[in-house]
Amino acid sequence: MKKTFIVLAFLGGITLAFAQVNTGILPLSFQKGILTKEEFQKVQITPPVLTKIDQKDEAAAKNGTFLSIAKLMPVNLSIENSGTWSVANDGRSV
Repeated sequence: MKKTFIVLAFLGGITLAFAQVNTGILPLSFQKGILTKEEFQKVQITPPVLTKIDQKDEAAAKNGTFLSIAKLMPVNLSIENSGTWSVANDGRSV
């Protein structure tokens, strides 16, 4: 029991050691007021067909393989063809 507690405490300490430090600085786009919520690009993605997912899960259960916990959904989105980008006064993209 004592070893378990020590291991959990150690893992918890490691997690805190690698946490991101909050510097309190706002992102450049928020500081300059470059973008507002209304200017962001909105994308609608079609939801997956649940019956197909259920069929694959049932087949996996019958075969004795692991059930998947996530499904890949192909979307044609990247930072090159989507998103809302602006150029700050110093030339940086935000």
